[in-house]
Amino acid sequence: MRYRFTPWINTRLFGQEMKNLGFQLFSGVPCSFLKNLINYAINECEYVAAANEGDAVAIASGAYVGGKKSVVLMQNSGLTNAVSPLTSLTYPFRIPLLGFVSLRGEPGIPDEPQHELMGRITTGLLDLMQVEWQYLSNDLEEAKRQLVQADAHIANNRSFFFVVRKGTFEEEVLRKQQSSIAASCGYTKSLYIHNLEELEAALSDWKQTKGLTFLYMKISKNAKGQLGRPHMKPYEVKERLQRFLKQGFIGQ
Repeated sequence: MRYRFTPWINTRLFGQEMKNLGFQLFSGVPCSFLKNLINYAINECEYVAAANEGDAVAIASGAYVGGKKSVVLMQNSGLTNAVSPLTSLTYPFRIPLLGFVSLRGEPGIPDEPQHELMGRITTGLLDLMQVEWQYLSNDLEEAKRQLVQADAHIANNRSFFFVVRKGTFEEEVLRKQQSSIAASCGYTKSLYIHNLEELEAALSDWKQTKGLTFLYMKISKNAKGQLGRPHMKPYEVKERLQRFLKQGFIGQ
């Protein structure tokens, strides 16, 4: 049996309406139902890919506190990962986010078995968390009116989520690859590190640069050997520079 879905929203026009309402930063986790909206966010806005849905809520919350109206995007199967920040961060501290959660496992629509239960309880879970929500209309003009309603709710410092059914958004081709938040930074530098001294110099330069900075470093075998010695662990460099540095390097 073939299942037919109603016409799609023009993703670009819908996204432009969000921009007109002042939404600037998007963070989320991929979902095929939201792919086109995510592509629009990458093409036209600030998009930060999150490791999980809870992180997406945290990133968007931080952006809001920093003065940016923010959007989170997630699959409903990951909504449970966002329960903690939605109930213990955004709710008590009245941090309002605009959310889009897909409806995988919608009753009556064939889907993978792992989505079946979540498809039945998605809206109930939003109700339990006292998150206002609506099914997003597939009619562009109605969807725009819904955005205005959501924005009014957000103005009262409460989050608002749209539940998105399959086939809601029209295709949006990804024009540029999302390259993490480094893409929005003013300083990006690539280095080839030969020894510990060069590493310390690079990190010192990183520390002194104003704003968020990224260093892409290839570590030579010699430097890897030095960094592997017990008395030259990366965390010692962190202590000397008083900067965060992950213990471990990816090099070739």
